Amino acid sequence: MKYHFDKVVEIESKYQLWDIRYKNIPIWHFLREKILSSTQPVFLKQRAPSLLGIIKSCFLLLSLKFRNIDRAYFFVDRKDLLDFYLYNESKNHNTKSAIFVHQEQFNSKSKYTSCDFLNVIRYFSRKLAWRIFFIEYCRLCGLLNNKIVEESDIKIAVKNTIGDYWTIRIIRLFIPKAARTYYSGVGVPGIEKYLNTLSSFEVQHGVIHSIHPGYSNIPKTKNTFIVYAERYFSILSVCHFYGHIIFENFKSSFQNVQSNKKYPLVIYTQPLKELTEFINTNILNLYIGKIFVQIHPRDDFNYDIDDKYIVKNLHPNEVGCAIVFNSSVIEDLALNEIPIVLLNFNFDGIDVAPYFKIFDGLIIDSSKYHKCSSIECIKEKVTDFVT
Repeated sequence: MKYHFDKVVEIESKYQLWDIRYKNIPIWHFLREKILSSTQPVFLKQRAPSLLGIIKSCFLLLSLKFRNIDRAYFFVDRKDLLDFYLYNESKNHNTKSAIFVHQEQFNSKSKYTSCDFLNVIRYFSRKLAWRIFFIEYCRLCGLLNNKIVEESDIKIAVKNTIGDYWTIRIIRLFIPKAARTYYSGVGVPGIEKYLNTLSSFEVQHGVIHSIHPGYSNIPKTKNTFIVYAERYFSILSVCHFYGHIIFENFKSSFQNVQSNKKYPLVIYTQPLKELTEFINTNILNLYIGKIFVQIHPRDDFNYDIDDKYIVKNLHPNEVGCAIVFNSSVIEDLALNEIPIVLLNFNFDGIDVAPYFKIFDGLIIDSSKYHKCSSIECIKEKVTDFVT
């Protein structure tokens, strides 16, 4: 059964679910979204590691201590995270660092070393560690077997918790003790926030709202969380997030640049089944040859559009008008005063109200911000950009 966020918090308190831990890691970290009705989890895109990627990332990992690096980065291949890497490195001259980047898009090339070897370590750790600690695995499964979550989900969560703990311990062997570790979404498991084994900093990627399952009403974290906008201090306070937070102004998309608006109309996709089908069926055929599509890295949908109209990593100031659902790109667009048509639909059962509350507070010119709940509304608001 699925519950609204407030009910989930009530259940967590009643059954003390956050207190069931392995090595100080709450197992509930992996189970919360299983009973939450207001979100649709979008998991990291899985792909088979390449032999060359495994070899290169293995050698880089093995070299970290010998090179005595000062900073290690573990990121998904996203523009804002790579912005942080470049921003942080610009402040640290004459010191050594290493970066591992997970490519979400198939057949994409990167100048950075992949996370393939780390992904292999984590995969086998999750498959094997629980067998070694089988008694503890059974104990934890028994404590969580309260009929709130399916038994199969509980078993997977306990296996993942034990495996991820030992993944972090393995990574610790290769990183110098004095080095700082920066991560977001890959390489270093998210449970590191409860351990700080790696002297780590989690870097924000995407919008955080009042019912975000990864940050709202969770136990106190031990590492440092880096946010990309000062408004997130108050947002995280509303979330009852108790951890060390610092602000770094690293997002290039928040900074104005000169542009000729060469993309008059752009729609931003997300990996949500109902949304992708809606875009392909109801939007693209209205503006053939006039609309560009920025596809989310985890979106595998085969859109009926010529490849020349597919774009990536656009700066907001290159866009004339944007059609968006609840993507974090709305922050970038709003702060650059780009006209936005917000799709006010209930795609995949996602509760958009918490997102809209964040976005509404960013709008500088309300005449450039429209929430549309019909095709007719969308057509009306984008007419000036496609004629």
